[in-house]
Amino acid sequence: MHLLKTIVVDDHQKSVEHLLQTIHHTCPQVQVIDQYPVIPDSLSKIDLIAPDLVFFDTGGSKYSGLEILSDWSTSSNVQFILLDSTGIPEETYFSVSVTDYLSKPISPRRLVKAVERVIDVSLYRSLKQDMLRLTKSIQVHLQPNIPIPTMRGYDMMDYRNIIFAEAADNYSILHLIDGNQILCSHSLAKLEIQLCHFPFQRIHRKSLVNLAHICTYLKGDGGQVILSNKSSLNVSRNKKDDLIDKLKNA
Repeated sequence: MHLLKTIVVDDHQKSVEHLLQTIHHTCPQVQVIDQYPVIPDSLSKIDLIAPDLVFFDTGGSKYSGLEILSDWSTSSNVQFILLDSTGIPEETYFSVSVTDYLSKPISPRRLVKAVERVIDVSLYRSLKQDMLRLTKSIQVHLQPNIPIPTMRGYDMMDYRNIIFAEAADNYSILHLIDGNQILCSHSLAKLEIQLCHFPFQRIHRKSLVNLAHICTYLKGDGGQVILSNKSSLNVSRNKKDDLIDKLKNA
């Protein structure tokens, strides 16, 4: 069972205790990890922890929960269930992009339904992301050629022929499987963006590698990779975990 990492934002301790007891008895998939008062800074804490679910009280002691939530980025995957004891009109809740709302005192039956809705939304988002990844993967295999900007124009190149790219001031040098090198007029940062849908990984501020050409990863402070052309490249410490995750899921 996947546990929903959950935060409660509520000033009223008795309400919090009642909510926690109801969750304990009816929603074992909800794991409450922290509690905050209704203050503007609570959003930054939520953003830092990135929980799956937040129970957010609309009527704080000093601040309006709805006003605070109006500043929340809707691009986040965090879902909100509003807690209300003031009888705010229903249409007001969904103006701040919440998954559901509960009137106080919390009804166990309504709580279960609200949590089920959160789970349904999570599953939908996960399936949508899987479909997007699958679509991009199909597009990559159907159209492997990409336009590489050079000093003379553009070269159409099969991404599978690129072993790695290295930074050269505001340019990039592409190392190919045939041993040739091509000077790309994009910086490594711009090239990384262009190749974001292809199996390339930034492993260092100076290196962008094709994951399919990594033969060996050697442990170390950041580590090193040995590529198919026998090149050895350093891996930055702050890039190490992302690289290992990509290699495990390749």
